[in-house]
Amino acid sequence: ENYSQMKQGATCEILTYSIEKKSDLQATGVHLIKSKGSFGVKFKTQGLEKNAFVCNIPGYFSVYNALVAIMICHLLKIKTSYINAALKEVRVPGRVEVVSVPKPYTVIIDHAHNEASFRNIVTTMLVYKPKRILCVYGCGGDRDHKRRYQAGRIMSYYRCFSIVTADNPRTEKFIDIAEMIINGILSNDGEYILIEDRKEAIEYALEHAVKGDIVLCLGKGHEDYQILNTGTIKFSEKEVIQNYFKEIQSD
Repeated sequence: ENYSQMKQGATCEILTYSIEKKSDLQATGVHLIKSKGSFGVKFKTQGLEKNAFVCNIPGYFSVYNALVAIMICHLLKIKTSYINAALKEVRVPGRVEVVSVPKPYTVIIDHAHNEASFRNIVTTMLVYKPKRILCVYGCGGDRDHKRRYQAGRIMSYYRCFSIVTADNPRTEKFIDIAEMIINGILSNDGEYILIEDRKEAIEYALEHAVKGDIVLCLGKGHEDYQILNTGTIKFSEKEVIQNYFKEIQSD
């Protein structure tokens, strides 16, 4: 919305990129990719770079991120084949990170931790038409209390099943944080279950998810720790997910 003002004040050459509007580099024919263990987008470009690209990070926002990367690489005279190869492989730990699982559902880790980021990740997933979305999340202690009600409200608004758990409770009691989240969930008659232990909460989601579901583990992202009122402990959601499937396969 501030594009025009920024353009008027620029003292350098301006290049634009877009999906909807005519620009120096424009994405066309955007297609969502959904296959076992993989979510992403593929698209063609016209203008500065004419080619087809694939990005294995889900959502339309990934197209915008890819476009600016493509433009910069083009200006640096990097070969298109290198750009395409890199886009297929690029991952950002804890940012819409798809964790490979041996089940016909999808598991994603993301750092979303407030109403706006929850809305973004959920609406991104809804475009892929999942059967259900199961969300494992909580809210941080010693942080803005309003976020808690808003988090629960947005999840129930989009009819996600909430698995309310501990995030980083810090000096607060888990139940005090959870009650505020639940008030938000109930504002839209949402469904939820309360499981304080985050490992158990994730395992519950993995056990109850069925074909076509998406399991979202939100709030921790790339973090490999959890801050409890008793201190900081080692905790990796990715490891919890991977270990869960190792255990059930060995049984």
